[in-house]
Amino acid sequence: MLSLKRIGIVIVLLAFALQVNAQRRIPSYVISADVVYSAEFIPMLGGEFFSLQNNRLQSWHIEGGYQIKYNDQFNILFNQGDDISLGVYQGPVAKIGYSFYTKWRNRKWKNYYSPTLGLKYLWYDSMRVNTDQNWMNPAFRIQSEKCIALIPQFYWGQKRYSNHICFDYYFGFQLPVKFRDKEIYRGMDNYNVSITDKPFEQWQITAVPNIVFGIKIGFIQKKTLHKNEDSQ
Repeated sequence: MLSLKRIGIVIVLLAFALQVNAQRRIPSYVISADVVYSAEFIPMLGGEFFSLQNNRLQSWHIEGGYQIKYNDQFNILFNQGDDISLGVYQGPVAKIGYSFYTKWRNRKWKNYYSPTLGLKYLWYDSMRVNTDQNWMNPAFRIQSEKCIALIPQFYWGQKRYSNHICFDYYFGFQLPVKFRDKEIYRGMDNYNVSITDKPFEQWQITAVPNIVFGIKIGFIQKKTLHKNEDSQ
């Protein structure tokens, strides 16, 4: 009788072990901050929410932040026009996207790719813009601007987590499209002759492709995935 009890205990323990092995731990959500964006004076905080589809991890992610003004001069390097801006604008920023991961495996790095759309509402007030390359006596204008920017992005990345800490880096391409409403107050040519008698508005659409790169560090919460959920 004692042997039967022992056998029963062993069977129960084996069944429990099989039940545990039939369950897996996958990410549930991540709350993270983008270190690179913060270094560029655009602090961003975001959330990513995961699901498992056909044994492939997928996620929605959304981020929000604020672009901080830290410069009062357009075109520091070229000193011509207002197409290049470094820290001139300020305003709220948002991003939303969807990530597709490679087939789920219990490995350290999780590879993914993500189409994402960014949105910015930006502005600056009464700023001087040099309009030629004459360094001694450049032509210029004084203007303010309100701008809506749509920023489609596509990037690849890798994610790794340990306990409740998540590390994520990505790189790719983006095409910021800016819808710009500028108010020109006054302007002078190279001979200090006024080029406008009264303020006027100027509409402009610009699109300049560039590279996007980011590093995120955050908190990750996991969930237990039961065997019957694997194929959902």
